[in-house]
Amino acid sequence: VAQAMLDAQSADVDGVAGATVSSTALKQAVSQAIAEASGKEQAAAHFVPGAYTTTAQGNNGAVTVETTFSEDKIEKIEVVNHYESQGVCEKALFTELPQAILDEQSLAVDTIAGATVASNALISAVRQAAEQAGCDVSALMNAPEKKAPETTEYTADVIIVGAGGAGLSAAVAATDEGTSVILIEKEGYVGGNTLVSGGIFNCPDEDMQKEVEMTAGVKALVESALAETPVSEEHAQLIAKVKEQYDAHNAAGKTYLFDSVEWFTLQTWNAGDKVADLKLVYTMCENAYDTMTWLHDLGWTYKSDIRQGAGSLYQRTHSSVDHAGVGFINALSTGLEGRDAQIVYSTTAKELVMQDGKCVGVVAEDRDGNTITFHANKNVILATGGFARNKEMLAEYNTSGKWPDLTKITGTNMPGITGDGIRMALWAGAELEAGGACMIWNRAILPAGFEFNEDRMGGDIFLPGSQPFLHVNVNGERFMNEDQCYPMSYAAGANQPKHYSWIVWDGNYWDDIAQFDTCGCSRLY
Repeated sequence: VAQAMLDAQSADVDGVAGATVSSTALKQAVSQAIAEASGKEQAAAHFVPGAYTTTAQGNNGAVTVETTFSEDKIEKIEVVNHYESQGVCEKALFTELPQAILDEQSLAVDTIAGATVASNALISAVRQAAEQAGCDVSALMNAPEKKAPETTEYTADVIIVGAGGAGLSAAVAATDEGTSVILIEKEGYVGGNTLVSGGIFNCPDEDMQKEVEMTAGVKALVESALAETPVSEEHAQLIAKVKEQYDAHNAAGKTYLFDSVEWFTLQTWNAGDKVADLKLVYTMCENAYDTMTWLHDLGWTYKSDIRQGAGSLYQRTHSSVDHAGVGFINALSTGLEGRDAQIVYSTTAKELVMQDGKCVGVVAEDRDGNTITFHANKNVILATGGFARNKEMLAEYNTSGKWPDLTKITGTNMPGITGDGIRMALWAGAELEAGGACMIWNRAILPAGFEFNEDRMGGDIFLPGSQPFLHVNVNGERFMNEDQCYPMSYAAGANQPKHYSWIVWDGNYWDDIAQFDTCGCSRLY
């Protein structure tokens, strides 16, 4: 920021994402110093009254804003078009941030944690509008006065760190048992990675699967798995159980899709290279249908037909009516309403409070530097996700070299997925599971000259490995069976000449993609 101001010879420069408060403080100090050095106070803002429409680049595309001015005031800020993620952008584009600008009559306001790009897009659009209205924007850089840091304490039965899908689920379950809950969320919104997930839920569902034909190809898929040589006694027992169920299904003359908890388990375990704890995989699969029913009772709705969603192994996908994972988060958030639960936003957990070998609380810090201690009468639950957005941890845990250099990959994880809970747990004496794996997503950039219809926009295009399109390398050679799972599909492409591949489709693409586009990605094109 300092160098940007020197280059521009102005305090009116962009801040640094992730250091908005520090950036704002520096810009404000320099702006005041410039005013003092010139022997005058910072100028008041004056505008040519009217409504001005401007555009700035957001995270997913252009953000268009209409800003209305009177002679001496910003009167109204309205976002008229955007492509930002639902559930993430609301505070940045529609509620807290525009209200802060109006209240403070300043552009030197804090961005929304976890939605920095969308926040900066709004601020940039309003700044452009102010310039068009003839305002010296330095007059809009008066930062609100910061209070001295304070120390606060909260107490609840259960303290949950992270308000994504796991944290919200834990909160609903805990309050079901009559306990009080406080969720600590580092971002300015709830949802985490679940919010931007595909919005699908896989589980056997005989009532819906009765509408799906058991084709020869699906029969071959099942029979191939049953013919495998077992790698353990547990594996042998699982194969035997699935075979018994499959034979009974056929003997009863059923022509619809065969499925069961055990077949779901076997497929899932096989797709993970048979290295997972089979008992845990079974527990997940056994509870899947009841979990889906629980979510449905909370308000999550899914479509009336069952599919094989992107990345899924079988036609047992229940697709959310709402875009992406918004339906899950809305249902869980609604489920918390009226319960003894509180969410503390824009607050980052820093340290676990240990007493006699037990975790009894969490020390956290909010965006204003205030220290908050959360005391747990019963338990602390860590639901902070992984560390895909922490380059230091990515490098540290890749010492074996079995992964590519993940520090060069942005990935699709939300910004807050930085391993906070893992680091705190390690400090408290927890141990890491041996081994480890990761899933690397692939995004193909559309070639120059690709033309869209008027109602479609350009940009990156989402092409999961489980879609029925031919994969060819730079020599035009098909190199894989395209029905592989994500890791196999992407690993195959990465190991081709020049480490990339092409996906080929025909003019029926837009119709074909609808079968697999459970997360709504093709809505952008």
